[in-house]
Amino acid sequence: MILFFINAFVFGMSTKFADLLDEHGLVWFKGADILFGFIWGILFCFQLFDNIFASFYLALLFHWIVRGKIDYPNHRIATIIILITTLFILPELDWLLFGVIFFVFISMGLLNDNNLMRKIVFSKYNLFVILVLVLLSLLVNNLYWLVLLSFILNSLGYQLVKKVWQNIVLSL
Repeated sequence: MILFFINAFVFGMSTKFADLLDEHGLVWFKGADILFGFIWGILFCFQLFDNIFASFYLALLFHWIVRGKIDYPNHRIATIIILITTLFILPELDWLLFGVIFFVFISMGLLNDNNLMRKIVFSKYNLFVILVLVLLSLLVNNLYWLVLLSFILNSLGYQLVKKVWQNIVLSL
């Protein structure tokens, strides 16, 4: 189980590096953006080997697809890797968790995309997902705490890379 949590953190980091390499101007070496598409996709796939983690992270992926966030080649590479892996392992989804998380991400994302919600800490750091997972853990299934911990670690990895990159750029 500890590997799911370590992977969630590194997966969050790879997601942000993939973004930085394609849409934010980070340049390491030729092909780094494509390499991070593969890394992001492979790390995501490790979350598919447990049904509650798969349910949560596939809801997140489908929300990205619906909102048009799979918009660069490395995002598409990662998505193809994830979907092909999903076809091979066919995780048994927790449909309640998948549906609730998908609905929450879509709702909050569309409000944000259409400037119907101000960028506050609650929305900027996806704290609404944490609140929903706490409620689901208390009311439905205490194993959802594991998903909550995974999401927090994933978000910390993502935010760590984002903040470090911003500090490097601002110091130049």
